[in-house]
Amino acid sequence: MPGIPLSTTGTLSRALTERLGPALVGYIAAAGRPHVAAWNAESSRPDHEQIRRLQAASAVFGRIEAATSPEQARAFFIGRNDLLGDRTPSDALRAGDMSAVSAAADHFLT
Repeated sequence: MPGIPLSTTGTLSRALTERLGPALVGYIAAAGRPHVAAWNAESSRPDHEQIRRLQAASAVFGRIEAATSPEQARAFFIGRNDLLGDRTPSDALRAGDMSAVSAAADHFLT
């Protein structure tokens, strides 16, 4: 997966936080900022579903960042998308629609 290393959940959380900010990472994972801070410090771990959301966000961000720029990748996450029923990719990831977000990213990159 390009862009963000996945050796630990702390690494994953920190990398996403650097790119998307703690509020958006927490939103995607359905967790508060204190949880994100604890994951970044590796003093706690996200649950299984949160890890799945974060990994999906990482994969999509990495693909878009590699093809465009970090700014374009971040904009993708916060912009409404017709392919996602006018939701943002962040909304869709929070709802667990990982495959829909991946498809939207494919479309974005074509």
